[in-house]
Amino acid sequence: MGELSDNDALMIRGDFSSPESGQSKGIYYGWVVVLACLFLMSIGYGMRFSFSVFFVAILKEFSWSRGAISGAFSLNLILSGLISPLVGSWADRLGSRKVMVLGSMVFSLGFFSIGFISAVWHLYLFLGVLLAFGVALVGVVPISSLMVRWFQKNRGVAVGLSFAGVGLGILIFAPLAQVLISWSGWRVAFHIFGGLAVGMTLPMALFLVREKPDPARPLQGFFRFHKKEEFGGERKGDGTAGPAAPPGGPLSDMLRARPLHLLAGASFLTGFGIFTILVHHVAHLVDIGFSGMTAASIYGFIGILNCFGKVTMGHLSDRLGREKPFLLSISLLILGVSVLISLKLFSSPAPVFLFAVCFAFGYGGVVTLFPSLTGDLFSGPRFASIFGVVEMGLAFGGALGSWMGGFLFDLTSSYTAPFLMAILGFFLSGCFVWSLRTYPRPIPLTARSEKVFR
Repeated sequence: MGELSDNDALMIRGDFSSPESGQSKGIYYGWVVVLACLFLMSIGYGMRFSFSVFFVAILKEFSWSRGAISGAFSLNLILSGLISPLVGSWADRLGSRKVMVLGSMVFSLGFFSIGFISAVWHLYLFLGVLLAFGVALVGVVPISSLMVRWFQKNRGVAVGLSFAGVGLGILIFAPLAQVLISWSGWRVAFHIFGGLAVGMTLPMALFLVREKPDPARPLQGFFRFHKKEEFGGERKGDGTAGPAAPPGGPLSDMLRARPLHLLAGASFLTGFGIFTILVHHVAHLVDIGFSGMTAASIYGFIGILNCFGKVTMGHLSDRLGREKPFLLSISLLILGVSVLISLKLFSSPAPVFLFAVCFAFGYGGVVTLFPSLTGDLFSGPRFASIFGVVEMGLAFGGALGSWMGGFLFDLTSSYTAPFLMAILGFFLSGCFVWSLRTYPRPIPLTARSEKVFR
């Protein structure tokens, strides 16, 4: 028998790629990971934000104040942000998959336990603490780490698709919560959510999530576990591929790098602006004459459009670089909030939909681009720890913005001042991110250049 040709050898080992093109038949497994993360985000964050539906039922049963109940959810937001760097370090050391498996069980236990509460401190323990840990372990930080490992060329689209699960989950689980409460009461509804949480998230984390591509075995069955065209070079600020720089470095060096400070500051300012609007825009619309149903419908409209905004801005960032779509998103946010402030000057209700479209696309864009920006600048084994710092900034800014909006309204009987502060926050965030365009991608931290560390 004669020697095998190169093509015969390729077919026997299941690799249909040519040496020149590096193309393989089959589905790139990274997209399976994206699909799994989309559903994990929809379950985790959809169930989490369905608490607004449970809020009314709990309020009716107990004599607790609205502030006491909402305080538990505020603790959830703050604590999930505070522990993000810790979750990131676990994802770096143990892998995102193991972290998400643990998170699915903690998340489920938190929901199931809320069904047994009889004192307000129980709510703070199970919702404010336990559920915060569960969401953080299964949520943005480990999922962003996976997207950065699996994608470079299409990183923006991958992050956008996975993060679109938040809006999808709200659309599914908020109505489902109301149906379950009407059918069996809020306690049983929490128990059912707890069972659904572990029943859906644990199998996805165990059987669909994989840590990273495998260059040694690119083709496994029908799936490709490495895709040469995804990792052909590093991304510059203008979106073009450039020479690879040393990936990562000591974590202490990364934490002292100026680009991380700019990213964390931009994240804080963005979170401040977004949550100021998200928490208070419904009340503002009612104050100026819109019905409660119309205001709530606008909120739902923002949730739907937000999904499209994430994917659209993610796609643009893969083609144009991260900074330009980020500035476009910031511009849309500023325009949307400006319209929101000016609504009482219009006789027609039509401008409120302009606010919803601009704010939804801008909001979707900025939250999608932060993981991609961080991955471009700090790709390497410490990415999750670094992104945990950025995500913590977003959570702290959001907590401050939601509180500041109510505080300033109590002082002035108007939302004009907090909404103007939101616009200022968006503007400064855009300035911070635009200044990142001059840094190499990834940053050669081992060189300890004066530009990076001064």
